[in-house]
Amino acid sequence: MDTQTLTNIIVSTLSLITLGYIVFIGYQRYRIDRFRHKVFVLRDRLFDDAASGVISFDHAAYQTLRLLMNGHLQYAHHLSLWIPFIHFLFDKFNGPIRKTGPSFDEIYATAVADLTPEAKAKLDVYRNQLEALVMRHIFFALPEFVVLTIPLFLVSLGISLVRMLFHSLLGSTKQMMEGFTQSRIDNTAYDLGVKTAKRNQQILSGQRQLV
Repeated sequence: MDTQTLTNIIVSTLSLITLGYIVFIGYQRYRIDRFRHKVFVLRDRLFDDAASGVISFDHAAYQTLRLLMNGHLQYAHHLSLWIPFIHFLFDKFNGPIRKTGPSFDEIYATAVADLTPEAKAKLDVYRNQLEALVMRHIFFALPEFVVLTIPLFLVSLGISLVRMLFHSLLGSTKQMMEGFTQSRIDNTAYDLGVKTAKRNQQILSGQRQLV
């Protein structure tokens, strides 16, 4: 094996390693950071509306929606397009997963029941926007998406066609997952938000006792 061949092998190997890191690690970290940033922005807007009097900070609906957002911030690195397929297989062979206690949909419906129609509509917008962010993150965060998109992009008419395909797939995927996976994702995210709030309260109480 001559020097030129050995050099080509080394360069090719390093290039593949770099490409693999970008696709399977770097890209996914970017999508997670991007998703969390957008959820932070959405949560800040919800806070601003509460500060302006649209809804009270102490109202159950505000706290419920904020806990859901906090849960998604923590849960972001676990979200994947494989979730609905895993749930489907688990349900098929082990029976449906049953969550003890009310689902997030039930908790949210109870929380917003006494709101004015205007305030409820405002919070529904925030919840719908959050779910749209979750769906986009689930679809785009897959490393497989990068592998499949690059060759598609090179032979397509450009970014406009990719966007058209995305919106079409997003609509179909959301319809498939609505009431099934989204509800479970919301349940998990809300539970994580509640646990984080309780842990922070315990830490704060411990600090006050030390003082």
